Amino acid sequence: HRLSDISSSKISHARRLAVTRVAEFNRNDDDPVKVKREDAAEPGLGISGVDSTIDGYKRMSNLAQARSVGIASSLLAIATYDNTPKTLSLAIITYFIWSFAEYGFHRWAMHAPFNSAADKYLRNYNRLHMTHHGETHDDMTMKEGFNPHGIYFSYKTTLISAVASIISMNIADKSLNLHIDESSLIFVSILMSLLHSFFWNRFHADSHHVKLDYQDGLPALDFLQFDDQFFKWLNANHVGHHSIKGKGNFNIVLPGADHVLGTYYEK
Repeated sequence: HRLSDISSSKISHARRLAVTRVAEFNRNDDDPVKVKREDAAEPGLGISGVDSTIDGYKRMSNLAQARSVGIASSLLAIATYDNTPKTLSLAIITYFIWSFAEYGFHRWAMHAPFNSAADKYLRNYNRLHMTHHGETHDDMTMKEGFNPHGIYFSYKTTLISAVASIISMNIADKSLNLHIDESSLIFVSILMSLLHSFFWNRFHADSHHVKLDYQDGLPALDFLQFDDQFFKWLNANHVGHHSIKGKGNFNIVLPGADHVLGTYYEK
């Protein structure tokens, strides 16, 4: 509801500003991200995720979480059943891995406590994302002079996600005795990394009402539309992540893990 109150002129201004400022921040992901701690997100955000109510958002009930765990367990049972078609098993396992990877990286890397092991080893991602929270207004527009790298995934991030997926898919295949051929695991991993980045780069920019002009990542495709009920819910889910200051709703484009792990909040 909050997004509908934003004036079109304010959104247009934010988009013009984003295009203007992106060149000034067009640095490589390897470069250190300099942030002021007082302007970034709180240290240790999202580590507990147990508060029942935050800023009008209520955490899902234990019963709802139990239902989610039951559904997830049933899907895993189907995926590992000997008579299940390999294509279906691959689809289920792929979604599980990507939903939980998105969740885990967002929660324990991007929101890692200050000076924790994850913060030290993934410092650029952590500080960049914490800055992104600090640069986001309550209405999801961005502050003047914001760092656009906090909005989109670079080619480097897309490549890393593909490699991580190939490794994770192979581990899952061997652990669960799925016997899926290696070429399929590699193909699906590359496809998912591309689809995830394409979708993220458009959806995340739209959720913050910016249109960016950059050269170091997959483009935000204009033909992608997010007008149906599912995408409206997905947008509300991300608004909630910012509203509760990163203590839940860690899935952005692949929901599921938040519900299983009990960190889903809604108004």
